[in-house]
Amino acid sequence: MAIKKLTKKLSLLALIAALLLLSGCPNTNDQLYPVSEEQYLIGWALHNINDSTPRKLSYSLKEVAKYTYIFNYPAFNSVRYDNEMFWIGPFQFGAGTSWVRFAVPQDRVYYLKGDKVSQKDYYGREWSFYNVMKINYLTSDDSGIQFGLDNSHDERYNSENPFFAIKPIPGVKEEVYIGTSPFTPTSVVVKDEAISLNGHLIKGYNGKSYLLRYTKPSVWTSDGMKSIVLPVPNYKIYLDEGLVAEGNLTLYDTWNYRVLQYLLGFVKGNYGVEINIPSGYPIFNLTKIKSSFNKNSETNNYQLPVLKHIEFPPSFKANKPLQISLQFENESIIKNVSMFYKTDLMAEWSSLGSYKGTKLVIKDGNAKEINFKFVVAANDGSAEYEIYPVSLRSLSVLCKPELQYINKSGILQTWVYGQCLDEENKPIRGIRVELNSRGRFLGAVMTNPDGSFQALYNGMVDKVAANFKGTGVYEPQEK
Repeated sequence: MAIKKLTKKLSLLALIAALLLLSGCPNTNDQLYPVSEEQYLIGWALHNINDSTPRKLSYSLKEVAKYTYIFNYPAFNSVRYDNEMFWIGPFQFGAGTSWVRFAVPQDRVYYLKGDKVSQKDYYGREWSFYNVMKINYLTSDDSGIQFGLDNSHDERYNSENPFFAIKPIPGVKEEVYIGTSPFTPTSVVVKDEAISLNGHLIKGYNGKSYLLRYTKPSVWTSDGMKSIVLPVPNYKIYLDEGLVAEGNLTLYDTWNYRVLQYLLGFVKGNYGVEINIPSGYPIFNLTKIKSSFNKNSETNNYQLPVLKHIEFPPSFKANKPLQISLQFENESIIKNVSMFYKTDLMAEWSSLGSYKGTKLVIKDGNAKEINFKFVVAANDGSAEYEIYPVSLRSLSVLCKPELQYINKSGILQTWVYGQCLDEENKPIRGIRVELNSRGRFLGAVMTNPDGSFQALYNGMVDKVAANFKGTGVYEPQEK
């Protein structure tokens, strides 16, 4: 009897471990997973397993946490747009996963639930949901270097450690934007008697996700072990125009905003701070920040402008208005805001309207990018931001479906296939295409590297439309 119980216990534990492992290792050949709109990550903890242990496990929606991730391309289709996900139980000491390319644009809802467990019986951890996107635009002919580039460009939210990431709390609902521009650069603050930054160097659209970069990865190449050197974010601090401190905003060759911690002490004078952030993206490729304040007393806390949100479309089309605005954390301390823009064909900056809401129309059809600058004056100091570029010329995309009917052993099937091309006749990889027939949704597919897509349906299907909603610089072609 003891052997029988032990066998059952081990079987159940093996089953749960396998399910947890599989939750982190989706089939990379699965055509449905990259376009799925929902994913359920549910964990049960079974104790004192015996013959009366329920064979049917259930849950209610009241018990789950709901995380909605909105996935987009920052600009063009990237070389890598892969998801790395873990769902780890408190009793796991290891886990494996794979990279899976996701289709965009996509809104995916993750439903999370994990049974409470006794911390003393396990590893002192909670259930953990780790979700990271590898979004890389840089290329190399060497496969080893390419892997290093792909692995060095992340976007993530509360996912620094797979074992201590997002904890599923019943009833929690959050939205997280990934690869979605405009991003929000960090701000210089002065508090606790020190100059520092208010958060991650580049944050996602609603301020939750953030970009993370590894600036000197070591990889195996065709010529042996090599270190890839990527552009590094840095800072400089001036006192009365004299340089007093400088350095990189990295720790162990990884982006880290906490590195900047400059104690003011009792030294009075005019302080200036310069920040440079290269992102590796075609958009927000380089962000320059300047902040200044005057320390004229023993006070070491100053109210400087803190950027909360930028609204500026990631793409533009000639003669089509763009809605632009800025938000700051403490609007009551803001005295004045001036905004400017400059296309790649302009020599000088041109002013924009009110920061609380204005429109911009680019009339030159040859312009390829828009750079953005704004200067903010607050009670105790000022800040200046320059973003190169903030918006790129849009590209219309047309997805044209074709139909072929197949009669296999007396069963009629419809093969839907086609290709998505932009207005320059270039194929668009990795976009999510929704197929509809006479107003009925058939399903979604992801385009291949050559922009092609295909799906097989049982029965007679006709009048198929292939719909693409737009992402990054791509917009659906007007019909």
